[in-house]
Amino acid sequence: MWERGVDHSAASGPAPEPDAWMRRLGELPLPYEPGVRGQYDLGDEVVGCC
Repeated sequence: MWERGVDHSAASGPAPEPDAWMRRLGELPLPYEPGVRGQYDLGDEVVGCC
């Protein structure tokens, strides 16, 4: 996520514009197969972007 500019930590630099951030997030591959495991830590960022 950091390499693609989706990480919002201070080390990754300034946050991109919301549209660019959502586009970058959408380009990331899924970390797990659907239904096998969930990843819930991005929900707040996605809702806050809209």
